Amino acid sequence: MICSCPFFGMEKAMPSSMFVAYEEYAESHCRNNCLKGVKWSPDGACLLTASEDQKLRLFELPQSTVQGQVDSGEHATGELRSTLCVNEGDSIYDYCWYPLMDSAAPVTCCFVSTARDHPIHMWDAYDGSLRATYTARNHLDEVASAFSVAFEPTGNRFYCGFERAVRIFDISRPGLAVETRATSKSRRSHEGQRGIISCIHFSPDYSGLYAAGSFAGSTGLYVENAPGLIALLGGHTGGVTQVRFSHDGLYLFTAARCDGRILLWDARNTCQVLASFERRASTNQRIGFDLSADSRGLITASQDGRVLVYDCTQPEQPPAVWLTFGEAANAAALHPSLPLLAVAVGERRFSLQMDGDEALQGAHVDSKLRENGFSIWQLPQAPTTAGESVAAHPAAEGARFEVGTVNHVDGAPLLSCDADAYPLVTEVEKDGGPTAQAPAGYVCNHTDEAGQWADSEARDLEEKEIEGCARAEVP
Repeated sequence: MICSCPFFGMEKAMPSSMFVAYEEYAESHCRNNCLKGVKWSPDGACLLTASEDQKLRLFELPQSTVQGQVDSGEHATGELRSTLCVNEGDSIYDYCWYPLMDSAAPVTCCFVSTARDHPIHMWDAYDGSLRATYTARNHLDEVASAFSVAFEPTGNRFYCGFERAVRIFDISRPGLAVETRATSKSRRSHEGQRGIISCIHFSPDYSGLYAAGSFAGSTGLYVENAPGLIALLGGHTGGVTQVRFSHDGLYLFTAARCDGRILLWDARNTCQVLASFERRASTNQRIGFDLSADSRGLITASQDGRVLVYDCTQPEQPPAVWLTFGEAANAAALHPSLPLLAVAVGERRFSLQMDGDEALQGAHVDSKLRENGFSIWQLPQAPTTAGESVAAHPAAEGARFEVGTVNHVDGAPLLSCDADAYPLVTEVEKDGGPTAQAPAGYVCNHTDEAGQWADSEARDLEEKEIEGCARAEVP
């Protein structure tokens, strides 16, 4: 299959394997040591995983990769080993990085986790020591487990989801929560947001808006400076497992278990569903997704082992299939700054009780199919990088570009086109439009959001529309 990569500006290209981490999970005493997602650190120097054996593992990328010297040929299929392993007391519910984490500042290198029947722990990312403990107690004065945890953008406080409540903790004050906000008055109440708050995400625009998903199938919108519910969103047939705002805070993506749809909501105006993106998610397992930096590209894992890529500006288009695995893909995470993708695979499997030869055959098949771990892939990119002169690329030789304008060749950004396939001619300037190189026999006729190449000799004849043009960001 030819893969179209709508938000990376490259076509007819596939991700290439760089690193894998499977052996360490197979060595665990846990029979089915499946992963519970994978999360990049905010500075991109390492990533964190949680698995069925109640351990949090931290993996560091090679220094050359962190510095942007990405070479898939040099590091292809290299096996990674964790540099830090933290043991939790029971099954891990959720975990997240400190949002201002920077490897150059050790005091910021930490993460929090929550596990069944245990308080919330803050761990040091350098030596694995326990920095602080944050405790929530129920009406019987027993330790109550948080089901989800998320930092607000400034990193001063983190919010935890409980049954019909969100509790707020100050990182500088270990111990009890500083505030408890009920999402529903009681179990019998039909007002507010009911059920266990399973996931939380803050809008990145520092407006104080955050979304909280519930296993009851609803998503609530709240603000930090007020305890009340702003809006309650439905739409899912199962419990919500992930909520994610777009980079500008205008849109909200939600996903649920036992529901094969990712819903796109207008979070600021109508609170209506704008689009739906399909994937396979027919069990209670969390299946994660991620967004590109401009929120145009939606990349999602799928229970059938595929990694799908959607163009959010064209939701009616079928997804591109980037990768396919033999096991369920349960998470897909984009690196915060490099063209890297981390994919976690694995799911819980339960053996069936059979007799005789059927039992032996079933055990053999089960052990052969079981595969738990993650892999890191290099994504296809335009040859030019941030800060590099456009003239260094052959396709841009002799061309003049305008920052923030659209420069396309036959539907693909000019910076990433094949110079041999699209011969360049002299510059042609459209009245009132941008200046760009065009293929032979064509002139540039673009607007800011959409454009077309028209035949200069017979412009009133056939025209080829190009929808959703990408902007050429160049110095």
